Amino acid sequence: MPSLVGSEMCIRDRAGPSGRGLRTGGTYRIIRHPLYAGELLYALGYVVGNASWRNALVWLGLLGGQILRIRWEERLLRACYPEEYSAYAGGFAGG
Repeated sequence: MPSLVGSEMCIRDRAGPSGRGLRTGGTYRIIRHPLYAGELLYALGYVVGNASWRNALVWLGLLGGQILRIRWEERLLRACYPEEYSAYAGGFAGG
């Protein structure tokens, strides 16, 4: 069943998960997940400006959620764009 769901999400007619194809230019040349990094930095700024153990705990939860989200998304991208994404991700540390 999961393989059926994954294959449906990778139909080339729609150009993959986002419907726009694999993006590797612009900020994606510098960082693999610029939107997620921006969300984490924004939230970290809030935590620094409003320091408390509760805010730090919420930020750590957000970080954990983003890591899970990134892992899921990268599995999907590798399934949809096997050669292209491997070549792209190989240019980063931990690729």
